[in-house]
Amino acid sequence: LQLGLYAGPAACRPIGRDRSREVFKMFDVNNDEQLSLFEFKNVMMLLFSNVLLRVLVQWMLTILIVPMISQKIVHDIESGLNATWIFITELDEHSSLANSIEIAVETVRDYLLSFGWINASFLFLWNLIPESVLNTVPITLCSILLAAVVVPWIIFKIDDTFQWIADRLSPDDDKKEN
Repeated sequence: LQLGLYAGPAACRPIGRDRSREVFKMFDVNNDEQLSLFEFKNVMMLLFSNVLLRVLVQWMLTILIVPMISQKIVHDIESGLNATWIFITELDEHSSLANSIEIAVETVRDYLLSFGWINASFLFLWNLIPESVLNTVPITLCSILLAAVVVPWIIFKIDDTFQWIADRLSPDDDKKEN
């Protein structure tokens, strides 16, 4: 598990005892319950290619892909909200429904602003936060969500793919045919 110090948690997920026995049995071509050097190389190639790919994918996703997708998601949400507000405010001249929505939103805003001490306290605290921090909060939250949900899901899919490959390349299939 020393690899985890340098490569991160993707490399640390050890294979279980039952699974390791299963993999070793799959690659034991002559069924003598001992692996030859060739068989052992095949087992290690399968297991370590999985670890290498997991580490590369985790780093690539965390450093490159997740921040770019987060920026796109936040930008699209901001654009959608702005377009919706413009649509509603322009339609209020021609539609009573849009006018009612705009009036309701303004009423809620005015109600919230009517609590003077809450408003003053909130504004005081809000002004303590630098604008650069406020601008990065949505992207940071979106990145955390993607990194906590999407990255592990993809790594599990990689594991499933390597399991599928191992099952397809299993020498057991050759033994059954002979």
